[in-house]
Amino acid sequence: MANLEIKLQELNLLNRYADIKLPRFNSYLDAQDYKLRLAREIKKKWVSFTPTVTNSSNKDLVLSNLNVHYKYQREGIYSSLGIDYYFGFKPDSQNEFTFTSSGQSANSSLLFALNRCFKLEITSASTIWYYESKLVLEAFSEDKNKTSKKILFLDSSKSLDFTSLEEETEYDFAIIDTTCLAIGSEELGELFQLADSLKKPIFFTRSHLKLDTLGTDYGNLGSICVFRSKLITDSNEELIVKRYLDYDPFFNLLVETGAILGVGLSIDQFYPFLGDSQVNDLNLARVNRMKNNYDVFINGMDVSSNECFIQETPHKLFFFVKYKYPVKMNAELFLKLNQAFQLNGKYCDSFGFDYMTHGNIIKYENGDDYTVVRITCPDYSTEDVEKSISLLNKYFKTLFSLN
Repeated sequence: MANLEIKLQELNLLNRYADIKLPRFNSYLDAQDYKLRLAREIKKKWVSFTPTVTNSSNKDLVLSNLNVHYKYQREGIYSSLGIDYYFGFKPDSQNEFTFTSSGQSANSSLLFALNRCFKLEITSASTIWYYESKLVLEAFSEDKNKTSKKILFLDSSKSLDFTSLEEETEYDFAIIDTTCLAIGSEELGELFQLADSLKKPIFFTRSHLKLDTLGTDYGNLGSICVFRSKLITDSNEELIVKRYLDYDPFFNLLVETGAILGVGLSIDQFYPFLGDSQVNDLNLARVNRMKNNYDVFINGMDVSSNECFIQETPHKLFFFVKYKYPVKMNAELFLKLNQAFQLNGKYCDSFGFDYMTHGNIIKYENGDDYTVVRITCPDYSTEDVEKSISLLNKYFKTLFSLN
């Protein structure tokens, strides 16, 4: 369980990238909250020595030991370090890697690049939870002159069952959003191994913001990694305007599409600690503690009724409280209860923080009449997990009594 010693270890490790004097903390909760400030200090130092948007020199510009280079940032920022460095997995198959401005940028630019070449048929729409990915897919127009391709799209926020990669044969490409799988986890490692063994192009997309910042909410950053992109030999190379010698034709088209859409990485978004094995190890331990706390939350929640129930998730990073009572969220009540219980919960979206968060109203599934609240699982001590459960039970019972 979380404690001050663990949080100081995380802060001291991150502070290697900021090099500031850390204050003394009275509790591990104070140390958690300070992470958000430390992230700003890391970014301030990083930006202070990163170059301008346009590289005006005649040479490839290399940043620190990260092997990052570019000529004009929006056209693509390249790193010779790939999946083996950032994810700790070395594929046997041919692979390519690039960053994007966010996880959703990775999904949308990849789908748009494929749509430029092929008529797409998504064979697994029911496995996609994130609504923005669904909106992108709905925006595609059918072109009968294009070759039809079937895509298997798997989303780790919806399911951790990836057996369809191996069991289903009627697809041409697979796209897997790995955002909810921690780097270094057994689940992600096994998924990479499975994809590496297959004889098809497999694309991995990811938002690094959620699980790869050690709970600092550092900034938006996405990535795309593909195994066997060279097998995509029937893409229309005439679509390529600018040739990047480092990439095979389709991945060249993918990077160019990202530039056209304006979803490429800007250098100030980059995490200087991304790929740091010590940070990854501490972060994996942190995520595992949060997942262990998830089970305690699920067992302790006492809000179920005919009008309300708990919606569990396979990744155990958050859960949903779904209800039909005619009442809205109450941020003021939630924050006041956190103060009363001496906790540091926040009323905000996203997940992966050290602290518990109460998400805004979201629509979980199309046609669902329930109001949905997302509660993220915190990295708390045993005592504070129990307090959090009591807080949530009191919050929802008070909220429902207002209808």
